[in-house]
Amino acid sequence: MESFLTTCHELTKKQQVMHDTIFDKLNEFQNILQTTKESLEEDNSLQKMLTIQEHAKKLQFQRPQKEFQSTLSKLGKEIDRKFKQDVS
Repeated sequence: MESFLTTCHELTKKQQVMHDTIFDKLNEFQNILQTTKESLEEDNSLQKMLTIQEHAKKLQFQRPQKEFQSTLSKLGKEIDRKFKQDVS
């Protein structure tokens, strides 16, 4: 009977060690997943900021171009008006 109890006790200790090892590995894996998630969120945030900056640059470039075209159009109309006045 004592041998049986000793064997059961040893098996229980081995199972506890295996349980602890598995638990530790799962915790390590969870930490890796959390770190990866945070890194991806940071990368995503940086990507959004870069996209916003690119759009801002495009808008800044387009706005002066539109203003320039508007000014050219106004000048063209003014020249036509002056020319028509001079011809009349």
